[in-house]
Amino acid sequence: MVVATNESGTYLFHSRFDDALDDYIDHYEVHELPPLSAEEFRGSWAGLPKRSLKRLADVPLRELPFEIARRDFLDFDSEFPGAVR
Repeated sequence: MVVATNESGTYLFHSRFDDALDDYIDHYEVHELPPLSAEEFRGSWAGLPKRSLKRLADVPLRELPFEIARRDFLDFDSEFPGAVR
């Protein structure tokens, strides 16, 4: 799972494991989420898809609409002590 935020909202990119395939699906299911607090980032993200405000179009795994390598990630060790990654 990847959570991305910008001025237009908070988005979850979720690549699920498919038991029938015995592999991950080949795309991200994209959901618009309500804003998330620091507390919500600390625990399990397993329930995030259920918090979806709206399901958006799927995105192939290699075609995220942002560059992860250049993205500024939060430092969970200092920002959110005890965070589960």
